[in-house]
Order: sequence, then C-alpha cells, then structure tokens
Amino acid sequence: MIRRLRALLRKEALHERWSLAAIGTILLAVGLVRWLLTRSNDRAPSDMEGAGALISVFQPVAGLVLGHRLIVREYQAKSQLFLEALPLRRWEVALSKYAFGLLALSAFALASLGSFAIAANEHEPRFLLCAALRALGYTGACWSLFFAMGMLGRLRIPAYLTLLMALLAVRTSSSLELARFGPLALINSVSFSYERSHIPWGALLQTGLLSAGLAAIGFAVALVREGSIAEVLARRASAREVAGLLVLLCAELVCVGLLEGKRPHPPFEFTGKEVARSARANAAVMYALPELEPHGREALAVLERIDAHIHDQLGVQRTMPVRVAHSALLNPREVRGRDAGKDDALLFEVNLGAKNFDATDLAAHVMHGALFEASDHRALFEPNHWLLDGYSMYVAIDGEPRRCEREWLRAVVALHGSEVSESEVRAWEHLMERVGEMQANAVAFALVDFLAERHGKARTLGLARSVLARPTVTGVVSWFRLRNTLDRRFSAQMQESFPQFLDAFRKRLLEKSQQGTLRETLTRIPNDRVAVSLTPSAVGQDLKYVASGPSLERERVCVLKHGLLRPYDIYYSEQLLTLRDFRWPAGQARFEGTLHGEYAAGQRVFAAVDCEVPEFDASERLAVARLGGK
Repeated sequence: MIRRLRALLRKEALHERWSLAAIGTILLAVGLVRWLLTRSNDRAPSDMEGAGALISVFQPVAGLVLGHRLIVREYQAKSQLFLEALPLRRWEVALSKYAFGLLALSAFALASLGSFAIAANEHEPRFLLCAALRALGYTGACWSLFFAMGMLGRLRIPAYLTLLMALLAVRTSSSLELARFGPLALINSVSFSYERSHIPWGALLQTGLLSAGLAAIGFAVALVREGSIAEVLARRASAREVAGLLVLLCAELVCVGLLEGKRPHPPFEFTGKEVARSARANAAVMYALPELEPHGREALAVLERIDAHIHDQLGVQRTMPVRVAHSALLNPREVRGRDAGKDDALLFEVNLGAKNFDATDLAAHVMHGALFEASDHRALFEPNHWLLDGYSMYVAIDGEPRRCEREWLRAVVALHGSEVSESEVRAWEHLMERVGEMQANAVAFALVDFLAERHGKARTLGLARSVLARPTVTGVVSWFRLRNTLDRRFSAQMQESFPQFLDAFRKRLLEKSQQGTLRETLTRIPNDRVAVSLTPSAVGQDLKYVASGPSLERERVCVLKHGLLRPYDIYYSEQLLTLRDFRWPAGQARFEGTLHGEYAAGQRVFAAVDCEVPEFDASERLAVARLGGK
C-alpha cells in the first residue's frame, strides 16, 4: 500500500509541477513585498508580523487553486477513471489527493515561516514550534475545506456561499466570536507573532476536529456508491438545476437578513465602584473619582429627565441605553460621542471635573442621539436637522431664563452681520459649516424657543412628535407619510407657513440685537477677517492662516480647525477635526501662522478659524474653506 501511495504522490507531483512552481514564485514575490512592508513599519515591534499575515492570506488562495486542479478539473475531465481501472483501491486515490495537497500547502507554510524567521534572525525553538503548529493547523483546516468543496463539483460554489451566509448568521445572531475559534484563533495576528511559549492546545483541538469533519465529507462523497456521487456532481449543471440553486441562495439571503439584528447585543457596561446607575432610564455615569460623585449624580438626574421626556412626552417606546464617562482631557463645554462598537448603547465623554460643570450640553447631545437612533437615523434628514438640534437644546435647557438668554445671545453673535435664510434652514449643514456647530445649535434653539413662544409649547411638542419621534420607512403607508414634508406638517400644526415664521424670527433677532446694552456690546465685536490657504512646500502642502483687523488692547484666543477631506463633499463633523489654538497678540492689526507639511501634495483640506467673543461666552467663525484638489 505504501508503494502504491508513493507512486500516486509521484504522479501528482509530476502532473502539477508547473502549477506548484508558479505558486511558489508568487509566494516568493508576495513574501518579499510583505517583508519590506513589515520592515518599513517603524511601529512593528516584531519582524515576524508579516509571516502570520502572509500565511493567513496566501494559504486559502493556494488551497483554492490546488483544489481546483487536483480534484475539480480531474473529475470534470474524468481522468480519475484511468486510475480506477488500475489495481488500486478507490480510497487510495482519494487519500493520495488529500495527502498531496496537504503536503504541498504545508511546505509553502513552513517555507514562509522559515524565511521570515531567518530574515528576522529568530532562533528560539519554542517560539518556532508554536508558530509552526499554528501554521500547520491553519493549513490543514484550509485544505480540508477545499478538498471537501472540490468533491462537491457543481455544488461547490453554492456550498461556499451557503457557508459564508451561515457564518454571517452566526456572527449577527449570536455572541460567538469567530476570531477566537479554531483556525482563526491559530492565525490571530497578535498571538501568532508574539506568543512565544504557550501552545494553543484548545484551538488546535478545535481545528483538528473541524479538519477531520471536512475531510470526512470529502472522502464520503468520493467513496460512497463507488464514487458515482462524485462523478454525477462533476457534470455541468443543467438550466433547471441552476435556477433551483439560485432560488435556494435567495432564500438563504432572506433568512440571513431576517436573523440580522434579531438578537440584541448587551449594552456597554462600566466596571468599578465610581459609577452612578439608573435602572429607570437605563443610564450610567462613570465619574472615576469619589470627589466627582455629586457631578455624576447631577448628570444622571439630567439623563433621567431626558429619558422621561422622550418616553412620556414624545411617545418613543424604546431608546438605547446611555453611558457617560468622565474625561479630564476635554474642555468644560465639550461633549464627545464615542463608538461603543456593536453594543446597543449611546456612549459620551464629558469633563465632570470642570469648574462650574453644567450638564446642559450633555443633555442636548443625549436627546439628539436618542432621537437619532429611535427614528432609525431619519431624524437627521437635512430639512429636519434644525428641528432635531433646536428641540434637543430646548428640552435640555428646560426653560431656565439664564441659559435661554445665553443661547439667544450666541445666536445673535452667530448671525451678526447676516441673517438666516430659508435655504440655509433647509440645508442646515451648510449653516453649521458657515457659523460652527455650537453656534448653529444656538440658532436652532432660538428657532424652537421662538416657535414655542409664538405658537405655544403644546403645538411645538406636537410638531416634534410628528417629525422626530416617528420611525423610518417600514412599508407603503409609512412611505406615503414621509411625503408629508416638514413644511406641510409645520403649516398644519402652526396654522402658519414656514417662510412667514422665518420672517417673524428675523424680526425678533433684529429686536434683540438693537436692545440697549446688547446693541452697544455688538458694536464692540471687532471686524476681524481671517484668510486660510494651502501653499506647496518641500514636504507637501503648508496650511497658512492670516488674521487681520483693528488692533485690540487685549489678547484674543482663536482655534484653527482642520482635517483631510474625502474626494467627495459631505458635511465634516467638528469631532473629526484637528484643533490648534493660537493667540492673536494685543496691539497687532495682523497676525499669521503656518502648519508646515501637515498635508501631502494633491490632498484636499477643510479649514476653519473660530475666535472667542468673551462678552457673550461664545465664539465667532471668521473663516471656513475647502482647499486644494485643483
């Protein structure tokens, strides 16, 4: 038997010598490129990182090619019938193909690992043994998969797609992390490159069982009923069979879509003692330090009030859990939203230890995020965006006179020298870009506050409920309801057209700007100008800003906000921008600065400059531009 198997392996080697040479040449080229990439990465602590990346990608590709040549093509050409006519057992033919593919892929894997080890001057036997076991286990699972799929003949492509959709269904409908299972755990980039002593017996056992199961499927198809099943599957599919397989795949896609999102993920949770929790609002505040507990409790009370308003007043049935974390690195009024991954939770960071901590801005962000998620993101539809921002701030302020006056003053400053137009309200993100996010929020609050003053809180609540608290399109009826735009809902609810309301709002802004002390204060706002530009340099492009205006007796604090633009133009959230503070010295009528080599040649850049207006506890946007790319 050994002699017969040796002859079969020699036959496979002679028949596939050119394809093996081609695969080896490609492996050499790809390995060299991967080695150069690893060497050029100054942050890579180990030169063995490239070995795991190369093996994880190259082995499946090489296995797919070998599986097609060794099994699929030979069965389609019926070449195996010649071998079956010889005095050989059928299982010996199948075993020789499985063994040859496994040996070839294992040789490629060990060659990759050995080459990287020699180049990296890695000689520790224990580490090399661990890495070799990981590479061979991963290789065995890959080849067993392609061996079994190759035996399925014309069903192999539907089988691949079915397997892919099954993995997607498992990933979306369960908490199983595939990256920690079997072969994927063996080839994990971190453990493969840095685990130097621990042999992953659990992952090897899982991989061995999986490989054995897949190989058993391949042998069963090749041997059952004297190989007649493999011969039938090797024939080309008829038109009726193709249609049936397409229907089956469509049904699988529908099932995966139905399963996706059915099993909610557990929300993000804080650990430790310094956490204030509310079961009623499903909210938690991590205040980090015992002395910050009063501020944490204050923030939690605000979250409970916002949750009660969303449920009781707006009628939203389900909202996402809210998690708030303390961060001493943030400015006093700064609220940063964080990605909680696949966990169903809204995660924010605030500076609870800031002097005179005020939870108003946090409440507005939580309200904004909750309505955004509750409406399946439809509340951020741009014609509705002003109502979402303004109503969130309106509820957060809760009618406190001092805070209301502060936001009105900020709105007056934001629109100082201009007026809000109907087109800007409909395209709200253009206004946000022109005056800045915080300033635009003040304008939105002023719009909603004036709406409540003019038409009453009940009608304002009704408008918010009909526009912001509705779910997104779920059928034909809701699609027709969506045709009922904000303008129509506004007119029906307020008995006034939206342009008429905006005319009245502009008059109110003018009245406020002409009030005694406020009018005098507005006249003291300096008529400053800032120009930003990109200029070529030896290391790319320099971002230059030039500020000019009447010299002031006091120093003025300004912020340059900049970031790399995509090839297409969409709104650029200020949370994605890089901030650089600069101070406009007192007594200077002109001031300029440069960011050297911050951007490469040809890149497009977003830049804005905001300067403080201390009299109003606000800032004024002096410049905004999208530069480069011409």
